[in-house]
Amino acid sequence: MSERTAEPDALSVLASAELVFNKQQIDFAIDQLAAKLSVEYADTNPVIVCVMSGGLVFTADLITRLRFPLTLDYLHASRYHENLSGEGLQWHVLPQSDMAGRTVIIVDDVLDYGITLAEVIKQPVFENAAQVKIVVMLDKLLGRSKPVYADYAALQSDERYAFGRGMDCRGYWRNLPEIYALPAED
Repeated sequence: MSERTAEPDALSVLASAELVFNKQQIDFAIDQLAAKLSVEYADTNPVIVCVMSGGLVFTADLITRLRFPLTLDYLHASRYHENLSGEGLQWHVLPQSDMAGRTVIIVDDVLDYGITLAEVIKQPVFENAAQVKIVVMLDKLLGRSKPVYADYAALQSDERYAFGRGMDCRGYWRNLPEIYALPAED
């Protein structure tokens, strides 16, 4: 049996990337966000819907800081398919929880162009929810309009491609505790 080694490109990507947020900065931002959500949604019996796979780490970080009853569910939709730019949206799994009359908090890793999240919130499964809120770990400030905006963001960044803390770069580096960015393209 052969052992698979790390992709050389993945190692060079990390070596050339810039640290944007360290672990302590991210943890502090998530603490602040959790405190705000606790004040605003503790009495709403929300359904937290994780957008897989990118939202997994952030959702776990966030819900362990929430000290009120909630239901956890997930959906799996992807545009990136381990690429650096988005393609057509592929649906893999829709949430199974009953959303009728409940607050739904959709949690994702990053909001850049907003195309994926705009399609997510249009799904019929959310039609009868009392309200649908979008929470992201990283909101990219693009300087142009988006089809959907985050109601809450732990952090904000520029337009560069970011990875780490649940976000991948060509399928790698979701496991990093920090957030890095690729060098800006000229």
